[in-house]
Amino acid sequence: MTFVTERGKGPWLSALVLAGALATACGDYREIHPQSVQPPGRVALTRGWAYVEPDTGTVFFVSVEAGAPKARVGEVGRFAVKTERRHGPLDHLLVLTQGVVGARGVEEEAPALWVMPAAAEAPPVKVPLDARYDQFAQSPDGRFVVMFFGAMNPGGSAVAFNPNQLAVVDLAEATPVASPRLVPSLGGVPTGIDFSPALVLPDGARSLVLVRSRNYVTLMDLGQPLRTPITIPLTLSDDPRVLLPAQVLFDPMGPFVFVRVVGGSDIFSIRLMPLAPTERQPGGHDFRPVLSQLAAGRAPRDMALFDAGQGLRLMVAGADPDVTVVDPVSSRSLKVPLEHDVGSIVTWAGASPGNVMPTAQALLVSSSMPKATFVDLVSLETLKTRNLEVVNLAAPASDVVPNTPLLRVVLRHAGSGLTVLDLAARQVLPIGSGSGIFAVRSGPALPNLLWLLSTSDRLGFLNLSAGQLAVGEVRLDAPVDDVMVTLDTDGTPRVLVSHPHPLGHVTALDAAAPSRATARSLEGFWAQDLLSRTERNVR
Repeated sequence: MTFVTERGKGPWLSALVLAGALATACGDYREIHPQSVQPPGRVALTRGWAYVEPDTGTVFFVSVEAGAPKARVGEVGRFAVKTERRHGPLDHLLVLTQGVVGARGVEEEAPALWVMPAAAEAPPVKVPLDARYDQFAQSPDGRFVVMFFGAMNPGGSAVAFNPNQLAVVDLAEATPVASPRLVPSLGGVPTGIDFSPALVLPDGARSLVLVRSRNYVTLMDLGQPLRTPITIPLTLSDDPRVLLPAQVLFDPMGPFVFVRVVGGSDIFSIRLMPLAPTERQPGGHDFRPVLSQLAAGRAPRDMALFDAGQGLRLMVAGADPDVTVVDPVSSRSLKVPLEHDVGSIVTWAGASPGNVMPTAQALLVSSSMPKATFVDLVSLETLKTRNLEVVNLAAPASDVVPNTPLLRVVLRHAGSGLTVLDLAARQVLPIGSGSGIFAVRSGPALPNLLWLLSTSDRLGFLNLSAGQLAVGEVRLDAPVDDVMVTLDTDGTPRVLVSHPHPLGHVTALDAAAPSRATARSLEGFWAQDLLSRTERNVR
């Protein structure tokens, strides 16, 4: 294994300098912003890791060039509170920073959303914000970003803030700006935001935003900023329950919105009924939401939409040993008994042992019992339990990792290895583990390979290709924090491994033929530009 050290003096001398510098820096503005100095947070991009140091706003981009990891340094605003890879084809990093409240001897810094391209030659885009938000959500295509307050006292030091306040940024604009929005609030901050696909509505197909909050949801039209958001209570005023929206599904053609909550046993169905122009208020919406409740058993844990030739159906399962199938138009439901509870639902179209033609199918995985059930969704409403096939597992599933293009589902069992389910043959293929697998990773560059993260210094891998189920491992020089599949500058798939280290440690492997002999490591890259980062902290 080859090592590369960024500084000739070595990382440990830099660590001593870092400790002293941070001790000097912290005293000047600890009361201005309550956050403490934190290690860099890690985000997987298409071409490598991005590590963001929250206090200083330093960004370390680590990619692979000619088989070896390389690091470069960028800069955003101070006090980063959330980072994500931008959705869509562009390899960008989104960073939300709260900045610093000015005081004597402390320079004011406004909050902002930063869009940082992974490519070194492209400059970052800074979008100033009107408030110190602590959360954001982005549309599936990466065009829209919505900032909001996710805590009742963001940053811990705000004198006052408006929990109804949002900021919407359209990154498709030549110069993106933050447009403030207000959503009607019933006393709480948003708990999450969902973007719909293009819904069929009278004024044209378009995406809506659903804002989740405790006991209510709000619909907001991104394309019509002057239209007032619509708040929909999920409980009556005298209902003591606390309902937290946990999962949202959209039917574009209905159009319907389905909301599963924690704290209740019903699924909420919101149908967007069309309004003719003569029925609308001036500047009003072209739809009217109609709320109904669908009985779905006790404590639903997952839901999925499918069409097996009889129209769209909603499948719901949870703590009870059954699965409920609902026709959202008529609200008619069918309950099919099972041998176990259900924690996860996986749907796909494919062949089965009794039918070579691709048909709609589902896999229902228990979260408390070592069982799973295959379901033929065609004619389920008439054949019921005759369309079920139960398989036994080594242990209950902790995680469910579907790979439906390869007709595989991988189940991780806490402390007892994996199970690979062959969806076409309906076979159970157990994979043992001597050190415990705490996570499973994959990447689009090599979707047939799964990377198995253990509590040791060994990185396992599993080939899911048809006709193969090859298992292997590579022993590294440090425990593994996380793994991602990336591309080298020449397009070669690489595996980039992150290790726990006070100043940063990564290892690059050939993804197609991982080997310790050809591994290349980089240590100490967090110590780059240390003095300039320290000076920035005390401005």
